[in-house]
Amino acid sequence: MGALAVSITPATRTDHEAVWELAQETDTDWAYLLWCADYRRNAVVVTVNGHAAGFAIANPTKRGAPELVAVGIAPKYRRFGLRESLLKALGAQPDARPTGAA
Repeated sequence: MGALAVSITPATRTDHEAVWELAQETDTDWAYLLWCADYRRNAVVVTVNGHAAGFAIANPTKRGAPELVAVGIAPKYRRFGLRESLLKALGAQPDARPTGAA
């Protein structure tokens, strides 16, 4: 795939369409509804070479580390460490699993 230009930013209203497409592609479309319900403060989007490649949503907790709600990485961008980068950007533990995940 060549050199990857990776950027992680807080999710904004302009990310809606890209996050919706990623959510559908990664079977996390339910997470999009949460994101729309005011999770924008606790969501990040990763782009690779200018294309949306993934997102993560967390719920803040009083204990410190946020509770991971959902994470989705487009299949073609998996195995590049993007999940871990998203979790780090949210302040979540690298081995965090979404709430309710096995």
